[in-house]
Amino acid sequence: MSTLLFSGTTTCVSHLYTILKAIALMSKHVTLEIMSDGFKFTVDVDSRSSQAAVLVKKNLFSMYNFNGQEMDVSDDEPAFFPPYRLSLASLTTCLEMFGKNDVVADKAGHEDRRIDASGASQSCRILYSGPDHPLKFVFRNDQFTTSCEFLNQDTDKQSESLNLDPSEVVLKVILSAHLLTQALRDLEGAKSQYVRIIAQTRVVPHFRLESTGEFGRNVIAYPNERNVLDTFVIDDPDQDPDGNVIVQSGYLFGELVKCREAVGVSEKVCLRMDVYGRLSVQSMCVVDEARKTFVDFRFNAHDEY
Repeated sequence: MSTLLFSGTTTCVSHLYTILKAIALMSKHVTLEIMSDGFKFTVDVDSRSSQAAVLVKKNLFSMYNFNGQEMDVSDDEPAFFPPYRLSLASLTTCLEMFGKNDVVADKAGHEDRRIDASGASQSCRILYSGPDHPLKFVFRNDQFTTSCEFLNQDTDKQSESLNLDPSEVVLKVILSAHLLTQALRDLEGAKSQYVRIIAQTRVVPHFRLESTGEFGRNVIAYPNERNVLDTFVIDDPDQDPDGNVIVQSGYLFGELVKCREAVGVSEKVCLRMDVYGRLSVQSMCVVDEARKTFVDFRFNAHDEY
């Protein structure tokens, strides 16, 4: 009998479905890393021009048992099991089927229960016994128990992560998801093909998106005001801080728009750009005040054409 390396129980099935569906257009498969402090789901495209990751913290689970005592890891880094590659389409279908529920508080005011359409209390238990064993999702409510199993598929096909070194980040902007959702909608309506993100410290507008496409040039601009941009930081050590510091980089709109669904189900979005023009669009998706998940899209810069 195989040793159970991980088991966890959550009632947030619908939330998991929503955030994984937001990255489902990127790839048919997803790579899962089960870590001592949570889950990481990663997808990328064949061109390696973009990548998306869903970061699920362990507090999304009411029970989280990580059996990695024999693993040799540092105190600064979370322990994790070997990556597990599975069908993202099958996983989202499974979660959708059993994740259509509503939140209710129990009579004692304790942790939420999830109620399906029949009024039955619902939960999901995830079981992992290693890369050579099926990954199991066991859905349970007052009326039935259903198990979905996923096989490990071609982990050798993983690509390197599109990392952003914090010491090389030159731009950080935090704004409401609504503003970015509207911007992406407007850029799509303008038949944009290429988008340049431009930020500057001393000249208005401080932050803008410039696009070119079938309808010519379009500009969406934002002032550096607290009711518009929660955070606006430019830090480029190669430029004179006493002058107008400008950072900018361009991206294919067809790539950038892939983050739209994740942005649309989030409350806040953090944009970060590094010295190479690599861009992170991280959406914060809220379950409640204490529990949040993050969907992080990464894009490589692209020369204008």
